[in-house]
Order: sequence, then C-alpha cells, then structure tokens
Amino acid sequence: KYKMARQQKPPELTADDMYRANQRLKEKAIEKLRIQGKPISEEEILRQILFGEPEAYR
Repeated sequence: KYKMARQQKPPELTADDMYRANQRLKEKAIEKLRIQGKPISEEEILRQILFGEPEAYR
C-alpha cells in the first residue's frame, strides 16, 4: 500500500503554493530559533530552508 502511494504523482505545485510553503518554513525556522534564544540572520534562515538545519541548531 505504501509503495503504491509513493509512485502516484503528487499534485502539481503552483508558484503560489511554493511561496506559501516557503513562508511557513521560514516562520517556523525563525520561531524555533527564537525559542532557543539564538540570534538569527536572514541568510541563516534561507540556509536552513535550503539545506536543512545546520549542526549548531540540532
């Protein structure tokens, strides 16, 4: 069952969907780092979104 689901094509993402998803990711990243009390730069946020969490924040 799981394999079948994975082979299905996901719905096409529009630019709008991508934008909204990125905004949410950015907000979550900022929120997470604020909770941890770490200073966060725009560059670091983008890096997190693109490459996942840097080691320092794990």
